[in-house]
Amino acid sequence: MSSLFKKMIAILSLSFFCLPLTSQTFGKSNLQKKEPAKYGVYSMQKIVFSVQEGVKAKEKLQAYMKEKMDELQTEKRHIDTLGKELKDQVALLSQEAQVRKQEELQQKILAFRNLEMKAEQDIKKREMEATQNIVLKVSGLVKVIAEQQKLELVFDQGVMMSSYIKDPVDLTDQLIKD
Repeated sequence: MSSLFKKMIAILSLSFFCLPLTSQTFGKSNLQKKEPAKYGVYSMQKIVFSVQEGVKAKEKLQAYMKEKMDELQTEKRHIDTLGKELKDQVALLSQEAQVRKQEELQQKILAFRNLEMKAEQDIKKREMEATQNIVLKVSGLVKVIAEQQKLELVFDQGVMMSSYIKDPVDLTDQLIKD
């Protein structure tokens, strides 16, 4: 019995002394405190307006918007003139002529509203097309930088839903340079 007892004590002692070595070797990451998560942010709007491609696209889009606004203003003045003429001639026109002129005016107003909506949609479409290449480049760069800096999440400040992130890493200037 004593030899069995000695063997058990030897095994337990060995196990007791080897346990710290195995936990350091195989479970080191579990025993050490994990580094706090880091989050990144950037401003896509600032990037788009800072890079050369975005500046050119913005200038082109503004010129197109001015052209459309001028067209809309011209059409609005024409409609306003027709409305004023109808108001001034109402006493001179027959009931049938008044109704016909009012219908024409209503059709012009409806066409004008449709023209406004179409112009707005066209401007949004052109804006998306103009910035699409920049957005794709930034998305690729964000992934590379996030991996290099070991960031858990990266948000665009313009569309970020979070109200607070402790110590975010701002990538905007680095993305503009790259």
